[in-house]
Amino acid sequence: MLSKKLLLDIFGEKIKPYGFELAGYKHRRYTFSRKVDGTEQTFVIQNDPGGHSFELEINADTDRNLYLHGFGDLDYHFYRNDEELEKILNTLGDHVVNRVIPRLAEVSMMEEEVDYEDMLTEEMYTPLGTFRE
Repeated sequence: MLSKKLLLDIFGEKIKPYGFELAGYKHRRYTFSRKVDGTEQTFVIQNDPGGHSFELEINADTDRNLYLHGFGDLDYHFYRNDEELEKILNTLGDHVVNRVIPRLAEVSMMEEEVDYEDMLTEEMYTPLGTFRE
């Protein structure tokens, strides 16, 4: 069964060098969190009530969450015993470190404000039916 100690010792240790710490536990959900440039990033591991599976959620508090898609192979994990669970947590931690954390850095970059009106030319205004003053 997924225990806090096992989760922290294996998965938690792999993501700790990247600033992720256990932020809390509530309703079978372990939340690991960090803040980067004002953006909160979290990994949530939700333990199944049956005890032999868990789900990983990846969140970045940003409008650009669409870039986090593509990690469906990391969502759900099933295990029969503690040995399988340890292997899964090790593998999951490696994938998060090598695939997800680099993507989180891209998603969290502050978006630069662009003034599109300054980029429009007279040719662009005419088809839109608007006139420049």
